Amino acid sequence: MTGYGFDVARDDPYNRQPYPWTDEVGYNSLPAWRKAQTDVLAHYKGLTALRNSRSFLRTGTLDFFVTDDANNVTAYGRRDATGAAIVAMNRSASAQTFSINLRGYVSTGMVLTQQITTTGVAPGTVTPVGSVYSFTLPANSAAVWTTPQGANLGGPAAPTGLTATSTGSTSVNLTWTASTGAAGYNVYRSLVTGGGYTVLNSTAPVTQTTFTDTGLTAG
Repeated sequence: MTGYGFDVARDDPYNRQPYPWTDEVGYNSLPAWRKAQTDVLAHYKGLTALRNSRSFLRTGTLDFFVTDDANNVTAYGRRDATGAAIVAMNRSASAQTFSINLRGYVSTGMVLTQQITTTGVAPGTVTPVGSVYSFTLPANSAAVWTTPQGANLGGPAAPTGLTATSTGSTSVNLTWTASTGAAGYNVYRSLVTGGGYTVLNSTAPVTQTTFTDTGLTAG
């Protein structure tokens, strides 16, 4: 093929040539550089099989945890009630360390297992410190971690009966009805409706059904 439409002509005869399947007529006559890259094919077969076996990789939520253009790294999650995956990529020329807080995203203490890796990334698991998962990826590499098969991330229902009572000009007392099966609660505050939430109990979940929000501004 010469050229791309009516733009500047280029000589690129292989830019749309199909994959060189080994059972096609004439395959053995191809030059070495045109023959199948079996390692690349196996990698993509592995990705396809993993996606087919985990519903959260097909229809789960898409949640970004790291988007660092300066260091050429990104990490995102896919999640549904049956499990979750963390996908991390390092496109920089040096090793990069990730520290991702998955509190509320996966069950406390859950160990994640590497499913797909690239050259230089050793298979293994990652165990959180608290709720933070840390790992290092070599230059130009990526990895996929998943929760154990059969993990239930559906969680208990949201608590009901939330009430707020002023306890002064700078504090509010919150109470709610306990949710069956809940071991603790996270309390969030936003200055506007529908977004910008900040978790208030930053050190540990609230185990009671009451919480006092302090440091507010009257107005």
